[in-house]
Order: sequence, then structure tokens, then C-alpha cells
Amino acid sequence: MMFASIQLFFLAFYVIEALLPLLIINESPAGYKGITMGVYYISQFLGVTFGGMPGSFLFQLQGCSWCFWRGRWRWHSGGDERNVE
Repeated sequence: MMFASIQLFFLAFYVIEALLPLLIINESPAGYKGITMGVYYISQFLGVTFGGMPGSFLFQLQGCSWCFWRGRWRWHSGGDERNVE
């Protein structure tokens, strides 16, 4: 069941990732297609950059195992600070 769920997630992710630029181009006005795609790709780049900064900071501060355990803890506890194991 878990394997099928992961496959379904990645299938949906890759379909959306492939269709989103197409939908953006189709919805943008004729003279602004390049600008809208530029904004789209810049926002992807900035998301990866600023999303990776907290992870790399935690890695530098506490090490690799602490980053993974912190992510596991937030997943199982629902993000509630009071439910620390």
C-alpha cells in the first residue's frame, strides 16, 4: 500500500510539474508570455534556494542526523512543540 501511495504521489507530481508551465503560457496575454515564464522559473529558483537555507543551517548547526530526526518528529507530532518524544 505504501509503495502504491508513493507511486501515485510522484505520478501526480510529475504530471502537474509538466502541465503547470503549459497552463501558465496559455493563460498569459500574448505580449507577456516571456515575462510570465521568467517569473515562474525565478520563483522556482528562489523557492529551492530559500527552502534549502534552513535545512543547511540546521545541518551545519547540529549535523545530519539531527536534521532527519527533526523532520521525523515534526511529521509524527503534527508540528506541535509539546509532543516531543
